[in-house]
Amino acid sequence: MVHGEANLGGRLGESRIARIRRGLLFIGGVFSAPWAVIMHAFSGITPTRRMTCELKSGGKTHRAPVALFRDKLPQRLAKRFLYSTSLGGRVFRAIKPLIIRQTVVMLAVTYRCTCRCEHCGVKGARDHARGEMDTGEMLNLIDQLARSRAKVGTLYLFGGEPLVRRDLLTLIHRAKEHGLKVVIDTNGALLDEAMADRLAAAGVERVRVSIDSAIPEHHDANRRLPGLYAKAIAGACLMRDRGVRTELSTFCTPEKIESGEVADVKRVARENRLNGVRILSTICSGGFVDSQPLAGDCERKLYSLLEPGFAYYEMPNIDHPKYRFQCYSALRGYFFISPYGDVQPCCFMPVTFGNLRDEPLDDIVDRMWRHQLFDCGSSSCLMNRAETHAWIASLPTEGDPRQGPIDNRMQA
Repeated sequence: MVHGEANLGGRLGESRIARIRRGLLFIGGVFSAPWAVIMHAFSGITPTRRMTCELKSGGKTHRAPVALFRDKLPQRLAKRFLYSTSLGGRVFRAIKPLIIRQTVVMLAVTYRCTCRCEHCGVKGARDHARGEMDTGEMLNLIDQLARSRAKVGTLYLFGGEPLVRRDLLTLIHRAKEHGLKVVIDTNGALLDEAMADRLAAAGVERVRVSIDSAIPEHHDANRRLPGLYAKAIAGACLMRDRGVRTELSTFCTPEKIESGEVADVKRVARENRLNGVRILSTICSGGFVDSQPLAGDCERKLYSLLEPGFAYYEMPNIDHPKYRFQCYSALRGYFFISPYGDVQPCCFMPVTFGNLRDEPLDDIVDRMWRHQLFDCGSSSCLMNRAETHAWIASLPTEGDPRQGPIDNRMQA
């Protein structure tokens, strides 16, 4: 209700020209929305043209190939509609079932990690009493994803640190056999030349390397691993040299935005001729459970850092200052699977709707997506809402959402 009242209040002083402009945008968006959703699967993957540019670093000038990802007019109109209006999110949910293999599944292949980050989103999730899924269970899961009614198109490998898993390449090969796109997040500690060769040969489409600060000492201190910054940047460059789309991934807090640290990470990505930067917002979970989500001037500054085809907010399609965040989980376009087989709305929400060791994937996902949680709007992260935390606290100890209906007041 708060978001709706805020939007209404913002329109009271609108000029006639602004109202006409908004009306034209709405009409253009309605007609071009199907085109945008169809193109959604390819955004950020296929460049429309290439050029070279000169980059100066360390007193030397480098000529670097740059892929330009420029949207055509229908797609620009549609993305403005889908990602900057509340109705756009509802339209996306309505027509998404028509799109083939669009769902993103984040699979934490392990909770083991080489770092001990202060902000870790899965802090406390590791349970030594429960065994992680073995190779056979993981392969069976990937087989289920490939034929799932959820129309999975992308397998997003997560952790912990995915590269510590010895059978990772086996899992990637199975995913590629099914035609799934594979994305990997890594801290870069284990991303040496041999690993880069294997990942590139396996057909990984996108690698994101975490960089918390452009100041090496700050990055290493936050992750409690000396020398990590140098290894991470070197690993990112190795993937870049092998033709894999490689991006830096950084999280932002009010302090990091005000100090210019997030903008500095963008600069580092350009200096190293990487393909882009993913900017993650503060999510009230894990190490940030007691934090406040970005708002006001800080949020506006975050959006000002977005850059089409290069810097995006959480998801690759939110890459323009005029676009607005859409929770892909709330849109039923994404879900999370833990290394123990728990199926959750996202990695930040400590609620399981079922376990793959007990029942088939589709049965769990169907039950999850029918839950009222997914009818609460997509204009903000579910974990950044006080109502979500109150609902989670009301669940039984085992956290089974089937035993406690969500509060009907949870509305966007």
